[in-house]
Amino acid sequence: MNFLKSKRQELERQHTLNELKLALKQKEQVVYRENGNRHANGKTFLKKIEQIAPKIGVTRNADISYLGHAPYPVIQSCRPNYLTHSSFGQNSGAQGKGRNQTQATISCLMETIEGFCCEPRNPELIRASYDFLKDHKLVYDPRKFVRDRSLVAPNLKESFMWTPAYCLVSQLEVLVPAELIYFPFLAADYETRSLFPSGTNGLASGSTYLEATIHALYEVIERNYIFHFETGDIKIEALYDQEIEDVSLRQFKKQMANEYEVQFYALEHQQNKNLPCILCAVVSQGETHLGWGLSGTVDISISRAFSEALQSLAANISGTREDLASNETDGMSKGENDIFDKTPQPQKRTLRIKDYKKRVHDQIFKSLNEELDFILKWLRQRGCTNVFVANLTRVGVDVPVVKVVIPGFEVPQAYKVINTGTQLDVYKKKFPNIGIKGFYA
Repeated sequence: MNFLKSKRQELERQHTLNELKLALKQKEQVVYRENGNRHANGKTFLKKIEQIAPKIGVTRNADISYLGHAPYPVIQSCRPNYLTHSSFGQNSGAQGKGRNQTQATISCLMETIEGFCCEPRNPELIRASYDFLKDHKLVYDPRKFVRDRSLVAPNLKESFMWTPAYCLVSQLEVLVPAELIYFPFLAADYETRSLFPSGTNGLASGSTYLEATIHALYEVIERNYIFHFETGDIKIEALYDQEIEDVSLRQFKKQMANEYEVQFYALEHQQNKNLPCILCAVVSQGETHLGWGLSGTVDISISRAFSEALQSLAANISGTREDLASNETDGMSKGENDIFDKTPQPQKRTLRIKDYKKRVHDQIFKSLNEELDFILKWLRQRGCTNVFVANLTRVGVDVPVVKVVIPGFEVPQAYKVINTGTQLDVYKKKFPNIGIKGFYA
C-alpha cells in the first residue's frame, strides 16, 4: 500500500521552474501552422499522450462531431475522478477539435491533462504575508493582480498562500498568489482569504514548454479582449465572411446554409496596434454559439474562432458539462441580444479582410522563439513589465503544462471564480448522505 502511495505522489509531483527556464531558450522551428503554430508531429505525439491518459483517470474518448454538424472532428473525453466537485467549477468532460481525427484527439486529451495538472496535488506552497516575504524572497505585490473588487483589498500584513513562478521579463523566480495558479484552490483550507480568480484562464499545454507558453499567453490576452467586449469599451466590426478563405467554413456553409448563419467580428482596442482577435457567432433559431480566436496571424485567429464555435455547439448539445446548472450555459449559447449587451452589435458587414490585415499584426513566424519574442514585445508596448509563468508539468505525465498570469489583465465575468469553500465542503457535496449520521459534526 505504501508503494502505491509513493507512486501516486511521484505522479503528482511538479517539474521544476529551472527546467521551464532552460526549455524556453531552446530553438524550436514551426512544423505545423493550421489553427496554431506547433513544433511536433501529430501522430507521434498522440501515441505518447494516449499512454498517459489512463494514468490521470481518462476512461473514454467519444466523437461528438455529428452533434454540431462540424466539418471536422470534435472529440470529448471523460475523467470522472476529478479533485473536487462540479459546484467548484470542475467538470469531467473535456473537448477538442482539429482538422482531422488525430488533431482533435490530441486537443481533447491535452485539455484533460491540463485539468489534471493544475489541480493542487502536492502543491509547492508558502504561507506568509507579503511584508514578511519581501525581505527574504522575490515576491509580487498582491494588490497588482486582478481580484474580486467586492472584497476588501489585500492587506500586505495578512497571510496568503504563495507559489513560485518564472518572470518572462526579468527571467527570475518570483512568488505569486497560489490561487492564481492552481484550480480549484481552496484558500480557506489554509486559513487565508480567497481574493483572486481561481480558474483555467492562462492554462495551456503543448509538445514543448515553448509551445505551451505561447498558447497560454494568447489565451490570457484573448480573455482580456473579451472582458473589454463585455464592458463595452472596445471597437467591433463585422467582417465580410465571404472573403474568408477557409475550406472548413465553406464546407459548413454548403451543408448547413438553411439551418445556421455564421458571422465574424473583429475586436480592436483604440490604442496601439492590435493582435487579431476574432469573435465567431454560429446563429440558429434564437441561439448563438460563440467562438473566440486570438494569435499573431489573422487567418489562424479566424480558424480558431470558427472551430471553437462549432466545438461549443457540439459540447452544448451533448449535455455533458456537469459544472453548469440545467438552466445555464457556458456563455457560448445565448440569444444575440444577451451577447451584444454593452457592446453595440454591428448592423452590417463593413470590414474587408485585406483592410483588416493591414491595420493589425499579421505575422508568419519561422520559429516559436520568434513568436514568443513578438508577444512579449507587444505586451511591453502596452505597459506590461511583468509576465509570470508557472510550471505545472507533473512527473509521470511529463507533458509540458504551464499557467500564465499577467498582472492587471482582466478576465471575463464567467472566469472570475472565487472559491470560498473548504475541502470539507467538497466531501459534503460528493457524499451528501454521510452528513445525516453526523459524520461532519
